[in-house]
Amino acid sequence: MTPMRLPASLVLLLSSVPASAAAPVRALPRVPAALAGVAVPLSAPKLESEIRVSLAESGYLKLAAALPALAADEVRRDGYFDYFDGGRFVLKRLEPPYKVRVKERGDDARAQVSRPGARETVDDGRLAATVTAVESRETRLPSETGRRLSAALDGFEAALTGSGPLEAAASAAGRLMGEAAWEGRAEVEAAAATPGARLLPAARNEKTRRKVAVTLDDGTTLKAVLGVTRALDENGRSVVLYELEADTKESDPEALRTLARRLLAALRRAGLGPDDIAGRSPDAFLYTESRLRGAAP
Repeated sequence: MTPMRLPASLVLLLSSVPASAAAPVRALPRVPAALAGVAVPLSAPKLESEIRVSLAESGYLKLAAALPALAADEVRRDGYFDYFDGGRFVLKRLEPPYKVRVKERGDDARAQVSRPGARETVDDGRLAATVTAVESRETRLPSETGRRLSAALDGFEAALTGSGPLEAAASAAGRLMGEAAWEGRAEVEAAAATPGARLLPAARNEKTRRKVAVTLDDGTTLKAVLGVTRALDENGRSVVLYELEADTKESDPEALRTLARRLLAALRRAGLGPDDIAGRSPDAFLYTESRLRGAAP
């Protein structure tokens, strides 16, 4: 396994938090299977709440030093897809938006469709976190489908960063994703509902993830994942992003606020201060949009 390289994202999985009622997320609309090119029976969606803190590099370094590792690093590549109407991507601008991506871990490739609910900011006076309820569905893709998609996304990424025709590379990857069978496809097709919109790759990034342990104020040890994400910004420049994300089955709003404050308190004990928190994350979709508009005949 490739060792973690500095910089990029940080993910904390709060597996020890007790589950409660399903998170109040708007259900993905169900539409006739005929609307989808490939019909896949829908399983029950995964319902979780995410607590996320955007970090500066200094904050990441402090947490990387403070949190003990539980396992070797894991590298994952994510390829994001959206419907492009000739000028912009459609799904990301819905309210709430859809996220469609392929997550690659070695030979394991999974298609995921997710949609967030309302987002709330919890601020303890020094640090801040966002709390969001998310509904998602995930499909493990056949090995051959995963390999072909990975190669097509490699071509898209190379064209996006400067070598090769972008339109041809994006169309090839979008065609393969459109031919694959994955849960939630009918929903996003119906939600896009834009004549002439094509399913195309919108972005790709790489995450390095490390399982760690985090201790809250009551002594509870939480399993966590510390990670780094390398991506592009709105201008096509390479950037490294850092974040802390806690996933929990908890859905009660007040319980989530309390949990977020406890998490922020744990980060303060690890040495985090206001200067270790990052602002808004860049949006690689905007760069891809501009390139696709320029590549259009």
